[in-house]
Amino acid sequence: MIHLLGSEGFIGRALQREAGDLQLHCWSHSYSETDHYFNLLDPSSWQDLLKCQPTHAILLSWPGLPNYQEAFHVPRNLPACIELIDQLLSAGLQRLVVAGTCYEYGIQNGPLKEEQNTDPVNCYATAKDSLRRFIASRYTQQRLQWC
Repeated sequence: MIHLLGSEGFIGRALQREAGDLQLHCWSHSYSETDHYFNLLDPSSWQDLLKCQPTHAILLSWPGLPNYQEAFHVPRNLPACIELIDQLLSAGLQRLVVAGTCYEYGIQNGPLKEEQNTDPVNCYATAKDSLRRFIASRYTQQRLQWC
């Protein structure tokens, strides 16, 4: 079972369509009949997720988009993601995939390569790149993976 956090966003809906035989447990702040309520900015909403003691999860949730320039991405969303990741790992999470953004690489044309230097040009990209750096410095790629 894979817990999909942010299941009703653009990528979350696409993952659900393409999941095939994968069993997804969907979590979203845009609650629907098939989702369980989850709000990255409301830690009390994480309790049902944490009680499930997920072993595998995909973190797509990122509030406030498409307001890419707004400062709240760094002081609000970034610490919330770090706290959620810490709590998930304490609850027994074995594998987490976190979605990045092409904005981490600045304004680019053409294909991007993982080994390229990042150059975030807006607050959203700065926060996402900071989360990527935090994850890389603290966890092994076998446990937490950035994509």
